[in-house]
Amino acid sequence: MTPGFRTLPAAARVLPVVTLILAVAGCAVRTPPSGTPTAPTVSGYRALFRVEARRGDERARFRIAAALRAPDAVRLEFFGPVGGARAVLIADAMEVLVIIPGDRVYERSPATPENLSRILGLPVSASHLAALLTGRPFCPPETVRDRVETQNAATFARTIAWHAIDCPPGEVLYQARGESRGVVREASIRDAGTGAIILRVEYEGGGGTGESWPSTLRLRFERDGAEVVLKAEEGPMTAPVNESLFVPSVPAGFERKILSLSLSAPALHGSAAEAGE
Repeated sequence: MTPGFRTLPAAARVLPVVTLILAVAGCAVRTPPSGTPTAPTVSGYRALFRVEARRGDERARFRIAAALRAPDAVRLEFFGPVGGARAVLIADAMEVLVIIPGDRVYERSPATPENLSRILGLPVSASHLAALLTGRPFCPPETVRDRVETQNAATFARTIAWHAIDCPPGEVLYQARGESRGVVREASIRDAGTGAIILRVEYEGGGGTGESWPSTLRLRFERDGAEVVLKAEEGPMTAPVNESLFVPSVPAGFERKILSLSLSAPALHGSAAEAGE
């Protein structure tokens, strides 16, 4: 990636991510015929993450290009060390579509937490996935419970304070801690039925708003002992996104199958040799 990226003007910073996402968009989005009105552009979120996934002796490194459009549209593109996108995932409140261009296969299913759990390894909705990437609670601001808690720190002879954040029960139970109101630094997602922890998330950098999105996410999958770390190479940033990124069509000749892109299964994204890239 471009050295000194963070010193570039905002317009220049957008270009590498835009180019990377659009470079493979033809695999999942048809180019409109001449004379066809193009889809509108709206303000959204873009980022390019370098990802390292570990589970047991398995380890892999790959990249994810992410684009978000409020309130719940998500596009993720998975890249290996070389070449174009290995997989594209697009989800919103109604539907999740996964396309694997190299294998000429796809899956189109309702965007239920059950399907996203099977496909991505995260038992969340599309809106939850967007919140996870941007370091926001899993519920609307008006329903978030944010309270200050304190604890005496005898070593330093002072009181430590933090914000305890949680959401009303839903498909999952969401609890978090932050250093100030609205800024999540660590969160846990639990099974709504058993209360067992499914996922722990730690954030670094940013403050969860505007140009200050978290730049590093550490995901710990409690059930299988996997850890996935996402570190931003470009962005995250508020940037224009084209609506066509979130309404793709499946290329002709692709076969419909049941697919998985589980973040907690490193072997799906690269070999040990690739991990050394």
